[in-house]
Amino acid sequence: MTVPAAACLEEKNPAPTEISDAVHTHFVKSLSDMKMETFVTRYCGLKSEDRGFAEKLFGSAYEGLDQDEEFTLLRMSIMVPDIKESVDWVIENARLKEDGDEWESISLKRFVINVRTRFPATRSVLDGAYLNRIETLFQSAVDAIRNNEDAVDRKISEADRQIADYEKQIEQLRWAVESMKDERRDYRVMRQTLEAEQ
Repeated sequence: MTVPAAACLEEKNPAPTEISDAVHTHFVKSLSDMKMETFVTRYCGLKSEDRGFAEKLFGSAYEGLDQDEEFTLLRMSIMVPDIKESVDWVIENARLKEDGDEWESISLKRFVINVRTRFPATRSVLDGAYLNRIETLFQSAVDAIRNNEDAVDRKISEADRQIADYEKQIEQLRWAVESMKDERRDYRVMRQTLEAEQ
């Protein structure tokens, strides 16, 4: 683990207020032992309440697991609030992130259901109320992007209307030019007729 990652874990002590010291200590130790800096970075980048949620989720189901399963739970516990923050970002910015992050494409609800299936004890945290909240959250993200889509649709319609107006004006100008050409020809003939009399 690099110095910044290790320092990050140190900075996150003590435990979030709703998390016991025992769960927090075990969480931080497992995160360090897993030696996957990406997840350390993800954890450390979470908002305070989301770090607390990750630890609470981990604490609900880690007892009795072997190390491989514990590491899987640990990764999932960090990914749930991380994806949730990505959805929050979509709602705030009304667009998807474009940083090539594969986690952005995972359906939060589908992922949460997978966590609940893999580790049934997590259902005490990922309960029906939580599923309803993320359903609402995702709908808000969809609505935010749809609002932008509708706004662009309106701009396109207005631009199409302006184009139609310009095309009508251009057609009218073409007819006016043709009429002026006829008028010019008449004057030219008149001039040439007078010049011939000189």
